[in-house]
Amino acid sequence: MSVLYSETRVATNNNLMIERKDASVEQCLTQDITRNEKGFITADWTMALAAKRQRGHAFWSPGEPGVLRISQPGKGDSLIKIGTDVLLWPPDIDEKMRLAAMDRLPLRIAAFSFPSSSVSYLELTPERPEPVDAFPDSVRYSGTIKEGATISQITCWISPSAGQVSQISSSGGLIVITQRVEIKPPDVFSGPGLFEWTFRKLPYIPFLAWRDEFRVSGLPELTETPQQKKIGRGEYLLSRAAPPSDEEMRQAPILNQAGIDPADAPFLADSPLLGLNDAAISGLIARLNAKPNAARWELACRINTFVFSHIRDKGLEVGFASAPEVAGNPRGDCTEHTVLMVAMLRRLGVPARAVLGWAGLDAGFETSLGLHAWVEVRICNRWVPFDPTFDQAPAGAFRLSTGVSNLNSIAELDWNIGLPLRGALGVSAAPFKIFENQIVIDDVSIKTPNGKWNLSGGRLWLEHTALGRFSARGGIRSLSEADAKFIHVRGISPARYTKSLRQLAIDCGKNKWLYLEYLDEGEALAVLREIIVSPSSVH
Repeated sequence: MSVLYSETRVATNNNLMIERKDASVEQCLTQDITRNEKGFITADWTMALAAKRQRGHAFWSPGEPGVLRISQPGKGDSLIKIGTDVLLWPPDIDEKMRLAAMDRLPLRIAAFSFPSSSVSYLELTPERPEPVDAFPDSVRYSGTIKEGATISQITCWISPSAGQVSQISSSGGLIVITQRVEIKPPDVFSGPGLFEWTFRKLPYIPFLAWRDEFRVSGLPELTETPQQKKIGRGEYLLSRAAPPSDEEMRQAPILNQAGIDPADAPFLADSPLLGLNDAAISGLIARLNAKPNAARWELACRINTFVFSHIRDKGLEVGFASAPEVAGNPRGDCTEHTVLMVAMLRRLGVPARAVLGWAGLDAGFETSLGLHAWVEVRICNRWVPFDPTFDQAPAGAFRLSTGVSNLNSIAELDWNIGLPLRGALGVSAAPFKIFENQIVIDDVSIKTPNGKWNLSGGRLWLEHTALGRFSARGGIRSLSEADAKFIHVRGISPARYTKSLRQLAIDCGKNKWLYLEYLDEGEALAVLREIIVSPSSVH
């Protein structure tokens, strides 16, 4: 990062690249702020968080101190009201820091970020004089920086003669050190890296994605929600949201903007991240082809599946993309799925927001807990979680919410890194029942007359008297392989067979799939003709 100061101009160039195996994430920001002799301030910036660059221009006049005019290509002009105490000119921020450090006074600064179009609030308390390289008069401060709903801890060193010279903060799991070039580079940190920190391996939990309830211990303090109830110190009960009631099934979207309930307004609003009226979003709405009288629940379910199918290239290589970018270039991970779904819902008058936290992931015969984002939809008097990344409606039970975001700006997207998961986690779910030729997992019963179910080594097996032994696991809908063959036989559950994986996937309803592994196509068809899937009557 380079920042160049003069009396009339501040130029910033900030580039970040994270590489992991064959994937890379790159973020670039350039910013040019000028102030003339009459005090007028202009700012121009270019920001690339994905493939598409976003540009913007801002203008501030001393005659209108509480108003900032911003224009962006394709988004028109807008007026943003700011407080008269909000600082726009970076040298003013340094000056305020120098004066505070001179007398070791507490410091509070409200500064405007042009690229995110939001105000950040810095609150610092002096701790002690602490010299750093080339700046012997430095004072160590600690405190918080708040932007939108995100609050992060920060430690910085301020020199009465030079202003801020060093800062340590955190972002998305990364420890970020920003410092003057006169200070020697920091020692290499030991401990887990970014991607090791964002995933936690857990003991294998069979049928994790099917389960409606989990008990998890060893957690930090979390905010309680209807799906996240505290039952003891560091222990929470996680549950899947209840199916919709008749009233919820009928609730209509909000089509009359003039009559919006103030409680719904923040969750229907547009933002640069959402671009509700962008042509790309309009195109997806047309493709969705929703019924004119569709209720909120139906729209949420349809959009959830639509977004899951639309984003074909699922991976971590996109740093962060706005909804119009994802609409036109369908690739990315959970954040891209979430932002696009929220945009489509709000465009159709359905209040929606993003949720950030951790989710249990079932990959083959491994269970892990990873950072994740999903969507909540306001239906009647509750927020219902949906997960477009995995096409879950409602979303699976094993998820830990650390915060919500209205998606007003990128700054609001933070997984609350003040709540890392340290130490051992205890995870338990109600055991599923095995009765020789029948298994019962919550509300699903699966029978096979000529087979025997066996749980061994944490894995489930189907031992067929004539065909042999096959491993079995429960999963949710996933993208079909190129050679997947859909099997439709009268009187049996829909299924597909994937030759390259030697895998039979049987639809058990409610987005629950039973996967049988290591069988050829003939064996798959023979087993399928015997499998009986029905609602469970065992409790």
